[in-house]
Amino acid sequence: MKTNFQLLLAALGIFLLALIVNDPFGWRRHSYSDSKPLLNISADTVKEITIADGANSFTIARDANGSWEQITQGQNRYRADAEAVQKAVLQLLEIRRYTRVGSASAFDQKLGISEQGLRVALKADKHYTILIGNTAENGVETMVRLADEKSIYSARDNLAMTFQKGADFFRSKSFLLAAKENIRAIRYSGKKNLQLVLEGSDWKNGSRIVKPEEMTKLLDALLTLKAEYFEAIPQLPLNAEIILELQSGPAKRIEIRGPDANNKLYAVSTDLPEGGTIAPYRLDQIVPTDENLYNEK
Repeated sequence: MKTNFQLLLAALGIFLLALIVNDPFGWRRHSYSDSKPLLNISADTVKEITIADGANSFTIARDANGSWEQITQGQNRYRADAEAVQKAVLQLLEIRRYTRVGSASAFDQKLGISEQGLRVALKADKHYTILIGNTAENGVETMVRLADEKSIYSARDNLAMTFQKGADFFRSKSFLLAAKENIRAIRYSGKKNLQLVLEGSDWKNGSRIVKPEEMTKLLDALLTLKAEYFEAIPQLPLNAEIILELQSGPAKRIEIRGPDANNKLYAVSTDLPEGGTIAPYRLDQIVPTDENLYNEK
């Protein structure tokens, strides 16, 4: 009998030790990051997100290759900034069930949570909708609730800073989308006429060889050129037209007009047909001058 009792105690001890080590009920989760996530899904399973505030909404979807590609807002279609979208998805997946601040019936109105207010729907293995409420006075916490649950949690992030900015925040602002190694020629017209062609390992203008470091700076400037604001291009004098000829694929084109009376420059391109403004100083970076450009021998 004594032996059986000792065996029972030993088995109970092993069971309790397993509970402590594995912590299946989250008894030892004393930090926000260790707590159970609000959504127990991975970012790569999210195929589509819809952000809505009142009656206004837009949807961002992945393409066939899994990249965040297109924003749909009413009848409008825009290219998505994949990095900005992915960062926003990760923000949502970082929300933890750590601080429960109340329940829907008692606290929704007080905490600014509404099914007609700011909300984000995610399409993954099933549909999830996160209702986003008020930002705390400290500016770094946001009240959230899943639409099909009653518990309200405090997320350690200012979600309004991301999800209240509208579709433009998630749109691609890049004028030229191309791989540097795929460019074989750059042709300028407008105020400056220039032909830069890759011959072997050298970039040349006619017989003149361009310094490799200058060519690297020029290519980097062209491929990182982004719109400051989305604006239609007005009827202003042509400043520059730049065409990138590619090793494979159709050529890329950007047209720059202005400046206007306020010294604003406007551009439209193959990859940003809606148009936008660019900072005047960027023009000096993407339209080279002859000074220091060539590797004279």
